[in-house]
Amino acid sequence: MINLDKNPAISPGLESGATPLPAGKAGTISSSGSGSVAVGGRSSSGIHVDLSPAGKTLSAAGSKGNANGDIDDSDLPDQVKQALKRIREIRAELQKKQRELQEAMADTRMKPDQRKMRVAMLQSEVMSLTAALHLASNALTKLMNELDLSAEQAMTAGQLMMA
Repeated sequence: MINLDKNPAISPGLESGATPLPAGKAGTISSSGSGSVAVGGRSSSGIHVDLSPAGKTLSAAGSKGNANGDIDDSDLPDQVKQALKRIREIRAELQKKQRELQEAMADTRMKPDQRKMRVAMLQSEVMSLTAALHLASNALTKLMNELDLSAEQAMTAGQLMMA
């Protein structure tokens, strides 16, 4: 059992002679050795986190689907906003395919020839998405030059593209 209250790095307010909280109370983590962990008296097979009301509000707002809120809130022209959103979509798809590729390469359940075909297919998809990302980035640069964005707008677009 790890008692967080006894760790001076975590609980600097505890001085020698102070009585730590008993096991199973807030501030303690115990493990039964079976892979389940009890935190503050709760038992679970994973990690449990309690969010504050403000954290719950932010989490709910973020999970409701407006991952491009920063783009929408910017003062950029609509064409630039759409190009930035497309770049983010391509990046997300590329990351997904790269994860699939890594998983396929590590998958020992497939027959070697099946794995080889799957890896080749995913490599092709990754290459296509990489090319699409380059094309979208170049199109955004060309669009920004055509629209003659201010230095501030160009910097905003660059930051949003990298985010």
